[in-house]
Amino acid sequence: VRQFTSGEIQTLVPQVYGASATAQSRKSGGGRPKRKWDEHLILEEIKDKHGDEGDRVARGFVDWLHKNCGHFGFGEGLITGSMYGYLVWNDQDYCPASLQTSGVITIEFH
Repeated sequence: VRQFTSGEIQTLVPQVYGASATAQSRKSGGGRPKRKWDEHLILEEIKDKHGDEGDRVARGFVDWLHKNCGHFGFGEGLITGSMYGYLVWNDQDYCPASLQTSGVITIEFH
């Protein structure tokens, strides 16, 4: 225990060992800020960031996803939103294509 004295006053200062609740929360991922994205919010963000041309390309890609993918998933990034198209094949989910608000379209070949 650390001590500080001044005249007749003595102060004892305890020392805490171990991780704080904030540090533990960061390490476990529980404290990471998230944003709930959906198709409408993603397209709105893309139009704001990338203008009419980005909006046109994104909407065309989302139309393609709707025609070719069985279901969708959405990311939870605080800054960048993402939309994933999934296919089911042999009882497995596959994600061949995704769209991000940063302007990235990904098509994977497996």
